[in-house]
Amino acid sequence: MNLLEQYIQEVHNEEPYSEPWTKRFEDEFVKVEITTNSYGVVKRHTKVWTKKQWNDIKKQGYYMG
Repeated sequence: MNLLEQYIQEVHNEEPYSEPWTKRFEDEFVKVEITTNSYGVVKRHTKVWTKKQWNDIKKQGYYMG
């Protein structure tokens, strides 16, 4: 499976995320609902990332997925 750039078109919702499994990690997590465009394929997703990952993704405008 090849990874492709998933360009962020719109951020619909962004909220802190905490489930029992996240307590094993020191990082804070965020749940994000976004619309992405990857070579003309537009999809709406709900993703969970660490705050640091999400800030990096927002800054560059895409993630590999």
